[in-house]
Amino acid sequence: MQLFLRSDKLHCVQVDENDLVLSLVEKIQSLEGLSFEDQVLSYHGTVLEVEQTIAGAGISDLATIDILGRLHGGKVHGSLARAGKVKGQTPKVDAQEKKEKEDRSSHAQDAIQSSLCQRCTNLWQKTRTQFQLLNSLISV
Repeated sequence: MQLFLRSDKLHCVQVDENDLVLSLVEKIQSLEGLSFEDQVLSYHGTVLEVEQTIAGAGISDLATIDILGRLHGGKVHGSLARAGKVKGQTPKVDAQEKKEKEDRSSHAQDAIQSSLCQRCTNLWQKTRTQFQLLNSLISV
């Protein structure tokens, strides 16, 4: 039976269907240089056990077997104990004083007042009396 072994490279090997998966592992060790402990073999997404025969694992002729490296897992001591606790790690910043807001209503009145004053001075220069000035402002 001919099988394809896929890792970084693609290898073609000849095996007997009554051989154990362990024989594949040994061939991979000689081809790739991966140690026995670092190899994980999978076929159609299922991990192959070393004690199984090739036919017992459901592997047929011209099948492709994936070679994966074993991942070292687990948590580092205390890494989850500090998760989400940023308060002690960030420096405290003193609060700054807030600026007082200016009263903008007086500015609006000043703008209106200045426009009226400009009109008044123009009219005052033309009329020259307060009575005439007031009459002209009322008519405007």
